[in-house]
Amino acid sequence: DRLAQDRIEARSMVHFIGEFFGASLREGVLRQRLFMGQLAQSVQKSLEKSGVDRRWRVHRDGDDIYLTPVGGKPEEARKLSVSIVTASAVSQLLHSGINIDPAGAPVAAIGLQELGIDPEAFAREALEAFAREWDGVEWACAKVRPVM
Repeated sequence: DRLAQDRIEARSMVHFIGEFFGASLREGVLRQRLFMGQLAQSVQKSLEKSGVDRRWRVHRDGDDIYLTPVGGKPEEARKLSVSIVTASAVSQLLHSGINIDPAGAPVAAIGLQELGIDPEAFAREALEAFAREWDGVEWACAKVRPVM
């Protein structure tokens, strides 16, 4: 992005920062995709609670989350998130952001504020849901016997 002089910004965002040791970059990207999928589900659940879900369709495309008006065209999609994974010498680093107020974004964007979602409650619930999902992954790896 820097080489292309692209920028990613919004007036305010909920930021999620993670550092993961003992994983390859591929595993870091897979963890990022799982996290973004979980965030998309959390957005959908928050919209269902508020009744706003009838107006928006939430979808994930790679590491991005978009909302499209129900019955709208794909080009009407508005971006809710940013996310990147990179490698350090000893770990994988993750940054994901969910717009609260997308003012200043270089693309059509939407934020939690417009959706009527409380950012702090959303962040807490999303992290708890991801922790449950990750615990499930760990359990799935531990509960099986190796094939000999």
